[in-house]
Amino acid sequence: MFGPQLSDCRMVLVHHIDRGSAQGRRLDGATVVTVYPSIADLKAKPEARFRASVYVDNSLPREAQELMVRLFTPEHLRKGRQMLATPVPIRFTRTADGFRTEVKGFIQAETRARTGKDGKQILVKNVNFVEGGEWRVGESVVLTLNDPMAGYKWNMSGRNGTWSVWTWTRTNRPPEAVSPGERHDLSSRTPLSPSHSGCSCCPKS
Repeated sequence: MFGPQLSDCRMVLVHHIDRGSAQGRRLDGATVVTVYPSIADLKAKPEARFRASVYVDNSLPREAQELMVRLFTPEHLRKGRQMLATPVPIRFTRTADGFRTEVKGFIQAETRARTGKDGKQILVKNVNFVEGGEWRVGESVVLTLNDPMAGYKWNMSGRNGTWSVWTWTRTNRPPEAVSPGERHDLSSRTPLSPSHSGCSCCPKS
């Protein structure tokens, strides 16, 4: 994620649903990966073609794919057609000390926990993010991205990589910890039309 300067901050966000549903659709095991370029990327010439890119599990029905995009991407980017959405095979797995994500043909990522002197994973608590108030500190052992259509070719291996486990509900109760699941899927690339509806939980930046 982070580089030497704030303007170097590039983000590859992986959201995986262990168990869940929205708008009457089961989303167990679904994964969506969202990519945000840095401030420096967006100011570079020629200008970036897209302000973000999202990859959604193409084994899901079309309506579920569009729902995942709406749930996990900012509404203003979709409405402004500034986001490239791609249905693609996504494989998400747990490892002994983290997670591995493959977006076939585009992204290879593995995040590993960082531990303190007591051998336990380092935690940062009371964080004000929608995904939950506790972040688990790790590092991106491998993180490469190559998507010519979106205009991204990055190697961010060795940068930080944090994660959180959380529960979203219809109430305003604080997030509860859950264990992430895993999913193995495979199949082609067809751009999705950006949706014009969104959720109130999405960040605006």
